[in-house]
Amino acid sequence: MSTQICLATAIILFTFDVSEHRGLLVCSGAGQGIGRAFAHALGEAGASVAVVDINVKKAQEVTEELRSKGIRSIAVGTDVTKKADCKKYLPCTRYWHHLLLH
Repeated sequence: MSTQICLATAIILFTFDVSEHRGLLVCSGAGQGIGRAFAHALGEAGASVAVVDINVKKAQEVTEELRSKGIRSIAVGTDVTKKADCKKYLPCTRYWHHLLLH
């Protein structure tokens, strides 16, 4: 596990209790770097994760990493700086019960 993922996991577990939620946590910018680390940390803390990134290929790669750990996840290619793109990705997340964080 990378240092970024370890640090992000510690921050998530210290700050949030996601174990009681059955919903989906949206992690934008999750295709690489600290966003990727937070996506892993959220999943390891018990959340289902929407891996959102402008680069859908990178989002898919992170989604596969999460799924290999048994974490429910979905890849979404979206530019979160554009309102129209954000509206586009919400239907992709509807098969989970709740949308908890953006």
